[in-house]
Amino acid sequence: MPPRPRPVPTLRPSKVLPPGGGETLHVLDELATFKVTAGDGQGAFSLVELDCPPGGGVPVHAHTVADHVLYVLAGTFAVTLDGRRDTLTPGACAVIPRGHAHGYANVGDERGRLLVMASPPATEERVFLELASMLATGPGGSTELTSAIRLLGARHDLSLPLAEEPPPAPPPS
Repeated sequence: MPPRPRPVPTLRPSKVLPPGGGETLHVLDELATFKVTAGDGQGAFSLVELDCPPGGGVPVHAHTVADHVLYVLAGTFAVTLDGRRDTLTPGACAVIPRGHAHGYANVGDERGRLLVMASPPATEERVFLELASMLATGPGGSTELTSAIRLLGARHDLSLPLAEEPPPAPPPS
């Protein structure tokens, strides 16, 4: 009996994006351009370019499922990793395994740009879309915004240690 042929995996189409290419979402004064999404390639990672104003960034949080890499393209960013603060300039990167508390802020005088890679593909697209929707339809103040962010964290791969909560401990190695 001849051997059974192995199924051929369905290959997703390749793509090339020009500079500035990809879907861009505006959240407050930040831009998120999705270069690689879970639907691209074989779905092993996602890649988002973030354009942040001076003082912009994200508060300390942790991802429970995805590992992340932050790579600075332009500007100066203060990155907080497990309570330690480092300054990253163009060409520097931070590797953030799942479960580790992290956040970043553009500490320069001009807009800065980061590439954020997540593996497995992160839910940033959904988070950005939902946050943009929430900000467009309300909430009006910091209590409402904190509630909206907590709701997003509960829906997605995020642990958000906001002001009154201590950051989560990293998983044992």
